[in-house]
Amino acid sequence: RFTIRCLSPEHEDRNPSMSIDSITGAMHCFSCGFGKGSTIFKHFGIANNMRDTRVLKVLKLISNIKAPEIQLPSGLIPFEGPFRNISNDAYKAHGAFTSFNEFKDRVAFPIRSPSGTLKAIISRHQHSNVGDRYIQYPANVFIPFYPLNPVVEHSSVIIVEGIFDYLNLYDKGVKNCIAIVGVDTSESRMQQIASTLALKHVTRIIIGTDNDDAGRSAANRLKDGLSKRFPLVEIINPADYGCDKDFGEATSSAVAKLKRDLYESSTSPEVPSKETVPVE
Repeated sequence: RFTIRCLSPEHEDRNPSMSIDSITGAMHCFSCGFGKGSTIFKHFGIANNMRDTRVLKVLKLISNIKAPEIQLPSGLIPFEGPFRNISNDAYKAHGAFTSFNEFKDRVAFPIRSPSGTLKAIISRHQHSNVGDRYIQYPANVFIPFYPLNPVVEHSSVIIVEGIFDYLNLYDKGVKNCIAIVGVDTSESRMQQIASTLALKHVTRIIIGTDNDDAGRSAANRLKDGLSKRFPLVEIINPADYGCDKDFGEATSSAVAKLKRDLYESSTSPEVPSKETVPVE
């Protein structure tokens, strides 16, 4: 542990007058008083110093209390694609499996915390015309989105509804996605999404829920809630990319067009110079 001395960004400073604690992030300019009572992490919208081993231990303890680690079932069989036009590599990368008993005719996905702890298993029936398409075990564990440790590219994340929507985009080159597995847009879910994405320095959120009444309503609710926390939140329609309903139907050429539109087009929106609102 040590104290960092640096020039203050708030005024002309030739002699380092800013002091920052390397662990707690507590900062204070002894010349003008800037930062007193705050931390460098709060200033940049980061909840905790993730290099602090004490913080990591506490967060892991809290996580285990909320959702104790479970074990993968015996007799599981690695799921082999392609399935729904998604390659075997994509299923393998996500640890997908099936079985001859409780996961018969299902594609199951382990839900792991960012530290790798197995928190839950969510399975999706291979056919859509069944009652319980999604089953989660344990049922009482709150899973705000999948995967819990999302990839971020271009400081952005795309939100879709279903796991197969997510997997299809991932498989075809758009890996910065999360699936909310339905249309639940409760405040607790949005809070978890916002907290995770703020820690990953996301500044742009693209909402691509299903092209139906439920999906469009969910998209509007997500935009209303997340716009309070992030500089740029926008909605895209899967129909603009050749999909009747969702991004699970998108072809490779359609996904390539999506990437161009979002990240390469001259009309891609500029992120405003507004800081991400820190989430407590």
